[in-house]
Amino acid sequence: MPPSSTSQPSAGSSDTSHMLPPPHLSQGGILPGRKQESSMGPVVGAVIIILVLALGALYFWGAQLNKEKETDTLPLIPAQQG
Repeated sequence: MPPSSTSQPSAGSSDTSHMLPPPHLSQGGILPGRKQESSMGPVVGAVIIILVLALGALYFWGAQLNKEKETDTLPLIPAQQG
């Protein structure tokens, strides 16, 4: 029995329509009727990281200033003369 031409496409066929994206996704991946969602998550994360780094820098800077202040004003301890 010879193979029928309607059941399977031939090996030499150049039909690539099954490889194309659906028409509603070919326009930048945005479905019609839906808004593009904003990507605020990475921005908020970056702002939080920058704030934590800034607070840490201020903490260590303040500790350094306190350390310098303590060494500048040593208490006067009178020597015993005897």
